[in-house]
Amino acid sequence: MPSEPTTYIAFIDLLAMKHLSKDSPEEYRRITQDFGRALLDNFKSLGTNEKITETEQLFFFSDCAYIQSRCIDSLLIYLRKLYYYLFASKAFFKGGVTKGQLQPEPSFSPDSDFEQLYKSLSKYRNNISGVFFNSENMIDAYDMQSNLKGVGVSVHPKSISDIKDKNIIIKNLYISPKDKLEFAEYYDISLQFSLFNEEGNSPALDAIDFFLIKALESTVQGSKYDKYYFSIICNIILSTNFFILDSHNIEKRAKALLTLTGKYKTFSERISWLKYVPIKILDILNDDNEYFNSVAALIYDGNRELKKMLESCVSIQSCLLSSRSKKLILKSLLARGGSKGL
Repeated sequence: MPSEPTTYIAFIDLLAMKHLSKDSPEEYRRITQDFGRALLDNFKSLGTNEKITETEQLFFFSDCAYIQSRCIDSLLIYLRKLYYYLFASKAFFKGGVTKGQLQPEPSFSPDSDFEQLYKSLSKYRNNISGVFFNSENMIDAYDMQSNLKGVGVSVHPKSISDIKDKNIIIKNLYISPKDKLEFAEYYDISLQFSLFNEEGNSPALDAIDFFLIKALESTVQGSKYDKYYFSIICNIILSTNFFILDSHNIEKRAKALLTLTGKYKTFSERISWLKYVPIKILDILNDDNEYFNSVAALIYDGNRELKKMLESCVSIQSCLLSSRSKKLILKSLLARGGSKGL
């Protein structure tokens, strides 16, 4: 007897919809419609080379969706398309992806456990609609998205080896829900923004601008909500190609990236995690010593709070700053006459 084909499932849930339904029913209606439109417009992406079989399945209701595909790359690309599509609607989601099957069972199926009810209510089948999932793995996908404190998609570590295109996935960060500011790593979908385009504009910085404003707005609802935007800003930074321009533009690139330390000073007074963003920028620059030292110098000279953080960088969590980055920072600061006593 042939074995069941390997399939992958996802559960995604729109964020902040409970508040939106109370504060702005019209906006809630618009976003849920855009959500449904995004799911349907991109549906063919679930199939390998956009070839849909009976394995590819989509179930959605209101602000959540259950999705299945036989190819994990296709599933992740589909979710990334949803990301971009919903950005334009100012709608965001979090989700979980794992290996498994949805195993949907229509409520009016003669093979279901509800056979007697099916027989007694069969003449009303056009009045009732519903589906049950018998999947043992669905709870894993649900728990992964439920535990994720940020805008992102948590991919189960056991499924990572099945991904053929490793550029689809990154190791991202979110802020744990504890009172103390702590960061946790998870596998997320890489959003792949460009640092500069051909016109010299910066889509990545524009996107960061947008999400910082959303984070600032979310502080009105309570400080815990602004933390959800840390993960998506980290995703943009981690996914951006910082080395597009030639070495003569190092200073220009460094200053563009570090507008975060000056331009957003008013943001940082309201958003506690913002000061860690330049630290993460340094962490991903540690393969380019010249660029790294240029950025480190700008941070060191331009922001007193960050200067203190850099001088005590040993205490910064390793997921924010690797051991190699810490050594480079200390070397850079010592060269500038800083970090005395370390």
